[in-house]
Amino acid sequence: MNCAFFACFVKSFCHTLGVISGEQEAVTLISIAGLSGCGKSTLAGNLARALGAEILSLDDYYRAFSGLSLNERYTINFDDPSSVDFLLLREHLIDLSLGLPITAPSYDFVEFTRGIETRIVQPERFLIIEGLFALADEQVNAMVKHRFFVDIDPAIALPRRIQRDVLQRGRTPEEVQIRFNHHVLPMYKRHVEPTRKHATRFIQAEQDPQAITEEALGMILMSDSVY
Repeated sequence: MNCAFFACFVKSFCHTLGVISGEQEAVTLISIAGLSGCGKSTLAGNLARALGAEILSLDDYYRAFSGLSLNERYTINFDDPSSVDFLLLREHLIDLSLGLPITAPSYDFVEFTRGIETRIVQPERFLIIEGLFALADEQVNAMVKHRFFVDIDPAIALPRRIQRDVLQRGRTPEEVQIRFNHHVLPMYKRHVEPTRKHATRFIQAEQDPQAITEEALGMILMSDSVY
């Protein structure tokens, strides 16, 4: 099925249900976790377009570490869940579930601190949370209905990580590869892979992105309690 056609169908279906019910719909939360470079952001973006959803990236919810120097911040282990401000994330998810807008943060990965820019996120029918540690917090998991884990071979994830970090974060390919092999991958096995047990859905990243999106959409639409 053509992905664009499927997306239009889904959004039309959601809108029709809202009109029929005449009530404010509850926010359905979707989380996407997996190894860096597995395609979490791509899947989140495709689902957001199809469902008319908002996205909260856990990359924006790292702690500010504003009291540390740049050299000190450079040594922070961002592949450890303790570096994520889950308290702020929980507060934002609760507000959105109550129909309240939030001011979402951003993160500056050049300076390794919270960014100046923020954005207003309105409560929508669907909200997607994506990031390494999307399944790492027990209280967040309790709020999320659809919890996806994206499986990928690290040999495929590495080139994707290199491309992203060189283009978006000012890194060199050598720096990215060293960090991936000696830091990212070991931390993934220690902190991220164990959260796979909290997933309700599993996706194989080696598939075509369109096929992955349609598979994930199908899983969401099949849930009787969502519609």
